[in-house]
Amino acid sequence: MTNEQLLEKLQELEKEFIKAKEENEIMLDVEQASLFLNLSTSTIYKLTSLKKLPHHKPGGKKIYFRREDLIKYQFRNRIQDKDELVGQAHQIKI
Repeated sequence: MTNEQLLEKLQELEKEFIKAKEENEIMLDVEQASLFLNLSTSTIYKLTSLKKLPHHKPGGKKIYFRREDLIKYQFRNRIQDKDELVGQAHQIKI
């Protein structure tokens, strides 16, 4: 694939992503999910095969993602800041 073809494909994907965002689509395909999470499509496929990323296969082949599942995935493993940890420590002392 030439650089021009790659650029065209990226522009096409960007347009699809913007359209999906504007329409507030609930379901995203692999390419849209990769743009949404800023991950490569191969990483998306790997995460689905490891069952680390919730997904749907209505026809048994093509993979779809719920936007809210992707958002939950992005915000997993939250690290508390220092103030929150100090507050918890004070609550335990009491």
